[in-house]
Amino acid sequence: MPFIPSEMTLSMAGSGAATGLIGSIVLLRWYKLRKWGWVKSNFSLQGKTFVITGANTGLGYETTKALVRRQATVVMACRNLTKANEAIGKISTELGNAVPGALIPMELDLASFRSIRKFAHELKRTVPELYCLVNNAGLAVRTPEFTRENYEVHFGVNHLGQFLLVDLLKEQLLKQRTRVVVVSSRMHEIEAEIDFEHLGRWVEYDSRLNRLYNNSKLMNFYYARELYKRGYNVHVLCPGLCHTDFFRHYEPKWYHYLVFSPIVWLLLRSGEQGAQNIIYAATESVTTPDRNPVRGYFISNVKMRHSKFHFDEETSLRLWAESVRAIAQSDAKSLEEKKPHTAAMDNTASTISERQEYDDNPVTERETSSALGWLLLYSVAMFTLPFAAFYSTRHALTHYLHIDGFPNTCGSVVAAVLVVNVLIFLYAVRGYEDAKDDDDPKPEEGDETDDSRKTKKRH
Repeated sequence: MPFIPSEMTLSMAGSGAATGLIGSIVLLRWYKLRKWGWVKSNFSLQGKTFVITGANTGLGYETTKALVRRQATVVMACRNLTKANEAIGKISTELGNAVPGALIPMELDLASFRSIRKFAHELKRTVPELYCLVNNAGLAVRTPEFTRENYEVHFGVNHLGQFLLVDLLKEQLLKQRTRVVVVSSRMHEIEAEIDFEHLGRWVEYDSRLNRLYNNSKLMNFYYARELYKRGYNVHVLCPGLCHTDFFRHYEPKWYHYLVFSPIVWLLLRSGEQGAQNIIYAATESVTTPDRNPVRGYFISNVKMRHSKFHFDEETSLRLWAESVRAIAQSDAKSLEEKKPHTAAMDNTASTISERQEYDDNPVTERETSSALGWLLLYSVAMFTLPFAAFYSTRHALTHYLHIDGFPNTCGSVVAAVLVVNVLIFLYAVRGYEDAKDDDDPKPEEGDETDDSRKTKKRH
């Protein structure tokens, strides 16, 4: 006689499978949180002053909130002072209208040398002791945009702007051993190069990646290496793939939120989680002769890991020289132009003034779509394979082993939960291999001068 499940049996089976599935997903999320790491120290930062660029949104905002909670004084260097003050109000509300530290908004537009010089002058005048400078602000765009000095924004803002800022503050930074934090990205390891032939120009590469952004993140790392060699207390990091406000660039529809929200929750870090790497670099990270930017080390998941990119000394020195030359040329051109800008320059400046806000942790289109696409596939497997295992096990037990009733239900539930945990195990193994690669790097001696970098073809 064929087994006909009762409503109670089906209810128990469904409840068991659902409980196992939800528990397994929560376990996976817990595993990801542990892998990403968290800054556990909460010692007081009273009396220490931090400067954070792009502090009004995303990772900059979360870093600011975390530091001021520990009684730090934070200079919020933002392009828009109105939004900076709005962020201060929001932080005050989230901390119960009692901010332990101090928040100081100051105007800084990294796309304008004039704004950078004005900010540096005011900072040196008002902040005699600077504990840490966090170069957090940056952006990624898909259509041509330029700085006021007419450099494309990935080079002009993400690299050259902070290069000039640090140079203007160098005496103070070196004398006080100020921490200099450079926010790079693991995208420096993917299709990135220092394209000296088109440095500062908008280039359309034959790639689905935002190569200009990737290149700028590689520039950040090369820049950090040179700072370290010149005696700066520099720390470079990757905050990880974070769910901040970068989705605004892709104008998502309501159904995108409906479909991808569970996936975002499962894989992407929150702004607070991504900020942990910045907080760690700004307060605790220690470089050594063996583990520093020159050796290719950077902070990821709140610990040091070794970059897979092969840096070479010639490129490092040349990028520094080209950056100095670019600033000098812009200064010389500015001195020659005593008359007001031409109409064409005014139009360019107007376009720049209307550009989007700095994105603390901009994510390239392919990086985002690839991660979300992979997670969508994984989620489908998580929600379909357990039920397939449940009903196939039930069928086998009923028709081949002639096991019915409660033992049948228990066996089917166990099969479903087992499938879920096998999926999680496979995911964990993959994560373990990545972590093992991070923890046990084997850089060759003198790899900071390795010039075996392969040249990539481009259009």
